[in-house]
Amino acid sequence: MDPLESAAREEEQLQEALSMSTGASVFFIVTPPGEGKKREMERLSRLLSGWHILAVRLSPEQPLDPEALRGQLRALQGDRRPMIWVEVEGLGVAEAEPARSAVAEQARRVLQDLNLKREALERLDAPILFWVTPPELRAFSVWAADLFAARTAIIDLERLRPTAEKTLRIEMFLTADHPHSALPPAEVEGRIRLYEGALEAEARKRRPHLPRIASLHEELARLYARRGDLHSALRHQREGQNVYRELAQQHPEVFLPGLARSLNDLSVWLSELGRREEALQAAREAVDLFRRLAPQRPQTFLPDLARSLGAYGSVLLDLGRASEAREAFAEGLRILLPFLRAEPAALRELASALLQGYRRACEALGETPDAPLIREISRNLVTPAIEPDVLPGSAP
Repeated sequence: MDPLESAAREEEQLQEALSMSTGASVFFIVTPPGEGKKREMERLSRLLSGWHILAVRLSPEQPLDPEALRGQLRALQGDRRPMIWVEVEGLGVAEAEPARSAVAEQARRVLQDLNLKREALERLDAPILFWVTPPELRAFSVWAADLFAARTAIIDLERLRPTAEKTLRIEMFLTADHPHSALPPAEVEGRIRLYEGALEAEARKRRPHLPRIASLHEELARLYARRGDLHSALRHQREGQNVYRELAQQHPEVFLPGLARSLNDLSVWLSELGRREEALQAAREAVDLFRRLAPQRPQTFLPDLARSLGAYGSVLLDLGRASEAREAFAEGLRILLPFLRAEPAALRELASALLQGYRRACEALGETPDAPLIREISRNLVTPAIEPDVLPGSAP
């Protein structure tokens, strides 16, 4: 692939990624260092006049504070949709400098702190663009890898330069704010071709970026499922899970969450294809991983554990093991309850799904559900959230 073709593909990737920016999507915009980064930021800001851009800085001396960002977002005036731009400076030293270097250690602390704030960043409900150089992206992939567990795209603008003939055509895509379920068939096919090409190009690189490969596989799994090709969806989901497993073996402290979430989704596709014993194995491993992770960071991983218990309970119910399914759903509800009280809007859908699964399991057993538990959960469900046949862990 020649440089112009490669640049065009990255431009398309940026367009498509931004078109799916529902809520708190995370984008890593890879640019040349120094003035190259500033030129690309200025150029893109001119194209995004319909957005309200909140620009902040992230450096070893200046960490990111989600609560401060929330206050700044609330203070924005007008009806333009907000977007957060994070200009990253100096964090590439986390990987480039000697391990015991004071400046490298400070950069790693800032990234690890950011890694713990993934859930808080997602709750900002605004697209977040991290402007990074290649060394900074590598540092993120090791020390802040949980950010790749959110809806993520990695866009390489290193080869893109402003010319009279070629500019980034982004504005029209940013207004197309819709999930996969709303995509017309032609767009699904176009995105499949785009992401298959991006995956092939990434795999050919001398140093492929494995988190990006995992993310592309999982995005393709969702797209193929939307097309109705569940076998291709399963193939890509399994490939993504394999990449996360490889990453978790190298850096378990940062990639085990991605592996657990990938296993959760894998269990969904396996179950959809009737391979329920395999689905049960994947769901059980996801539960086990989140049990290991939850004591380390309960605020982050206990809701994930509740979700994985829901996926596990769903497969158990399909296998006719209603008693075990009831226990899984009930445990998930009890784990989720304090988080639901604190943030009902964010967790209503998951809580509703767990509750419906619990009721179905009790009905299959001919037993009466735990009335106090149902009453407490229902009290925090302001509106019905989902259809009865949707269970936790379902892929979008």
